[in-house]
Amino acid sequence: MLSSVQASAVCGLPRGGDPAARSATIQDALGHRRGARETGSLRQRWRGLLDFGVLSGCHGGDGAAATGYVAAVGKVAAWDGVPEGRRRVMQANRSKGTKPELVLRRALHALGYRFRLHRRSLPGTPDLVFPGRGAAIQVHGCFWHQHEGCSKAHLPRTRQDYWIPKLRRNVERDKESVARLEAMGWRTLTVWECELGHPAAATARAADFLGPPGPPGACRGG
Repeated sequence: MLSSVQASAVCGLPRGGDPAARSATIQDALGHRRGARETGSLRQRWRGLLDFGVLSGCHGGDGAAATGYVAAVGKVAAWDGVPEGRRRVMQANRSKGTKPELVLRRALHALGYRFRLHRRSLPGTPDLVFPGRGAAIQVHGCFWHQHEGCSKAHLPRTRQDYWIPKLRRNVERDKESVARLEAMGWRTLTVWECELGHPAAATARAADFLGPPGPPGACRGG
């Protein structure tokens, strides 16, 4: 059970400031120690705070803010034990407009292909969409989407209880999105981050998948 001092520390947290610093304060208030396997227990204690009303009235009664801290603490703790260099690289990855995606986009555009980007009306929000060709290309990061057999896809040695389910869900969502796209009549291609270390070969594979550049009508023979 939390002491009154701990509860006061949590309830006294300001709204503003750095999220990571607030999360660290929360962890200290709850007696959390970095590197210890207490994340599950920490979340339970937070849930207990919410369930039993210890946080009622905190931040002006903003329960949503308190719930947000639960998620924030989990995200911060997920990086415990991950080397700083690897953490920076992984956190810098974006879901859209990634460097590998930009490499492929520029190469295909230079060849004469025209496309739309990140079409939300399609399953999985494909990175490059070619409506006239009925084709969609996803450019996937090897780690986040677990490129089978790729050295970039190896798991962190710590917090595997967090990473394995998270990455497994990514892979499952990818498969579901491809299945739904194909059921709608779309052709799909996945180009991997590691492939774009050799842009010419990756672009050639994408071009072979798409067919000759130019107006879609022309590549279909009129």
